[in-house]
Amino acid sequence: MLLVGMGDIHGEPPSAGSKLSESSFMLLMLGAAVFIAAMFAWVTSEPQVQAFTFDENQQLLTLTVTRRGRKPMEVRVPFDHILSIRPYAVALFDHDGHFYVTYKGPKGKVLGYQMGDGTSLADIEFHAAWLRGMIGERMQELLNLDK
Repeated sequence: MLLVGMGDIHGEPPSAGSKLSESSFMLLMLGAAVFIAAMFAWVTSEPQVQAFTFDENQQLLTLTVTRRGRKPMEVRVPFDHILSIRPYAVALFDHDGHFYVTYKGPKGKVLGYQMGDGTSLADIEFHAAWLRGMIGERMQELLNLDK
């Protein structure tokens, strides 16, 4: 647009060849901007929890977290740093759900991860009862996001 505007300011009549090259340039710039935005969104996407374990003996939650374009990392959360674990039912007809864990990270920063996507409601209720025995009131009741 800036190139077209400069020609209009100087009163020069645009030639057909110049219009074609300017529109091609603009399409190229637009395509590059869309590509850069897509790459940025891909790299900065939300982390995914691939695996998690609760170790009752060591009082430790271990999460294997992956982000696109990066190596998986292991996050270890002592049970006393866990602020809450919330089970959610999200699927239509209430077939499955997931857990969302919130904890105190380094320097007191509050962090959270969604884990156990696609866990059946029966398994969620079983694990919620088991976790309630380990972490007490910080294990919250099942919340249905579809209602």
